[in-house]
Amino acid sequence: MLTSTYISQVSDAVIALGQFGDEDTRRLTAQLAVALTPTIRTVISDVVCDMADELRRDHQLDLTVTVAADSLDFSPVPTEPLIDAPVTDGLVGDKTARFALRLSDELKTSVEVAAQQAGVSVNTWIVRTLHAAVSTPDSRPTRGTSVRGRGRA
Repeated sequence: MLTSTYISQVSDAVIALGQFGDEDTRRLTAQLAVALTPTIRTVISDVVCDMADELRRDHQLDLTVTVAADSLDFSPVPTEPLIDAPVTDGLVGDKTARFALRLSDELKTSVEVAAQQAGVSVNTWIVRTLHAAVSTPDSRPTRGTSVRGRGRA
């Protein structure tokens, strides 16, 4: 499923709203439509992933969602898990947090391949990998260790 079609529809609607104003309003809404594109893409991805979660939970349908730059794909999950992992995928409780993660193209491709080989979504693979990393005492940064990066919760 191509997400660009839906993103264009929202962008066009935002731009159309600007037509009710003056030239500054039209210019501002056009800039706003462009600025909203990453957020719209993320929201669409979240909706599809949440829908897949509901189908898994409420209808016992085993699905995985693959999120690429401009597409979302559903595929069935193998009936037997390829790796042993906790049911919660390392999440405690019902609350989750989101953060943006910037990866080089090469690392992103490697992560996608690893997740596909494990038979899980990229998100599940990342959560499991991070959970394993922080659950191992030797892998945690020690006092004085510099950890760089940006995140958003």
